[in-house]
Amino acid sequence: QQQQQNRGKKKILIQQNIKKELKGENNKLFENQSILVETDSLKPLVAIAFKVIHDPHLGPLVFVRVYSGVLKQRSTILNTTRGVNEKCSKVVRVFANMYDEVEVLKTGDIGALVGLKDTVTGDTLVDSSNVIPITLEGIIPLESVFSCAIELQTPSQEKNLNIALTQLQREDPSMNISTHKETGQLLIGGLGELHIDIIVERLRREFKIDIQTGKMSVTFRETIQLTYEEEFTSTLPGSGKKPPSTATLRFRVESSINENDENESNLENEFIVDEQLSLLLSKNKVSSSDCGRGD
Repeated sequence: QQQQQNRGKKKILIQQNIKKELKGENNKLFENQSILVETDSLKPLVAIAFKVIHDPHLGPLVFVRVYSGVLKQRSTILNTTRGVNEKCSKVVRVFANMYDEVEVLKTGDIGALVGLKDTVTGDTLVDSSNVIPITLEGIIPLESVFSCAIELQTPSQEKNLNIALTQLQREDPSMNISTHKETGQLLIGGLGELHIDIIVERLRREFKIDIQTGKMSVTFRETIQLTYEEEFTSTLPGSGKKPPSTATLRFRVESSINENDENESNLENEFIVDEQLSLLLSKNKVSSSDCGRGD
């Protein structure tokens, strides 16, 4: 009997941050909690955007699946993930490279929306009049592992490159764009060498941007696994009435790897010196290479 009562319902997690306020009239805050949303076309709209592509004629197409309610064209919907209202100008069904315009998408339907400006992959869309800003569990992109630098052959295409990278990143959240702190080069990050090759090829083929790529690099991460301790003493001979000065350095590195987090390490430095340390260091009597002995 309990299974029959829950039939047609789906458990949805609200991931609304307590400190995040939504723009518009529904500026209410909700703690993280789970609710049951009925998959019924008569209930309020709840949908998720699972893919974004750019059509040369229609512009950005946001593919959605409707979990509850109906989604009508020329309607205003609320993106609870971004906290903005979106205007849906058209609703289409996609058949390969053909688009069939429809009036509504009902519960369980999959289609594409035209006219959304801020929605990206993994965002939740609800009715703008919905009292509870439901947020479905979105898509968490993985961190980039491979990266390479790209340079324009002609500086006049810089504006087009920025637009193209913004569109590609909206389609693919796992793509990372950054600037090298030292060289100032523009870096493209991805999950693998093939991933980056596809991005570069699309920039050349679809956006007609002539770019040159640098050498592929891989992100390495290291951590300390064992505890190490070293002690070094340096003595400066006295002169005249001044007594000899001694500086002792104890260096200890401890691993903080545990079952919960294997990526952090702890560095603890302990210095034991006498009263003449400031005088000794101010005269540069102890070189940095001597203090670093034991590496």
